[in-house]
Amino acid sequence: MRQFSIKNDQASELLDKLTKLTGQGKTETVIKALELYECSLSKRKDIEASIKAIHEKIHPYISEKYRGKAPSKEEIEEALGMP
Repeated sequence: MRQFSIKNDQASELLDKLTKLTGQGKTETVIKALELYECSLSKRKDIEASIKAIHEKIHPYISEKYRGKAPSKEEIEEALGMP
């Protein structure tokens, strides 16, 4: 088992606040916080990968005049077949 010591006042204060809010011990609180942070980073990487895929696979098929601008109300209505 490895020991972990917090030597930063801000981190220690945040941990104390979280333990009071959750009612969990410090170890459980640190584990949960790290799991949530890892999940957040993983989702961010997934989003970035999706954006990259769209840019690489779909972007080339969009006409130059439409890149970087939202369609007008009229263009949306026309595309949807609305009068």
